[in-house]
Amino acid sequence: MALFGNVGVLLTTVIYIRRHKNQIQVLQVQQETQAGGVTNFVSIINSEVGISYVYIVYLICYLAHFISLAAFKRKGSKSLPFSH
Repeated sequence: MALFGNVGVLLTTVIYIRRHKNQIQVLQVQQETQAGGVTNFVSIINSEVGISYVYIVYLICYLAHFISLAAFKRKGSKSLPFSH
C-alpha cells in the first residue's frame, strides 16, 4: 500500500515539475513579446512563489499521511486508517 502512495507522490512531483516548467516558459515568451519586462518578471516570480507554497502544503499533507501509516504499521495494527 505504501508503494502505491510513494509512486503517487513521485508521479505528482514529476507532473508538477513539468507543468511548472512549461508555465514559466510560456510566461517568459509572453514577457519577451510585451513591453514592461520588469512587471512581467515580478509576475512570474510571484506566480512561482504561490505555486511553490501550494506544493509545499501538498507535500506536508502527504508526509502526515505516510507518518500515520508508518506508525500504525509499526504498532502492528490490522486496520490502517485512510486505506482503501
